[in-house]
Amino acid sequence: MAGERNGTQDAQAGRSTGRLRAYANDFSADFTLSEVELRFGQRFGTGEALAVHTWIVTSPVHLVTFGRVIAATIEAYEGRYGTIPDAAPSDEKAG
Repeated sequence: MAGERNGTQDAQAGRSTGRLRAYANDFSADFTLSEVELRFGQRFGTGEALAVHTWIVTSPVHLVTFGRVIAATIEAYEGRYGTIPDAAPSDEKAG
C-alpha cells in the first residue's frame, strides 16, 4: 500500500541510515519553466515566523510523479482511517 510503514521499523531505519525526519505543518511551492521548488517548514503558532527546514528542487516531470504518489497515499490513508478534513489554509502559495 502506498506509504504504508511500520512506525517502529521506520524509526529504527531512519536512525540506522543517518537520515533526519522533520515535522512540517507549512508548505509552499514556486516554479520556473524548468524547475519546481518545494519548501517545507514549521510554524509554532498563529502569527509566528515560518522556520523553513527543507527545500526540494525538481523538474516539472518529476513533480507529476510526486503528485501521483501523494494522491495514492491520501487514497490509501482515507481508505483505512476515513476522510481527511481540509485544513483550509488562509494563504496558499504556488507560482
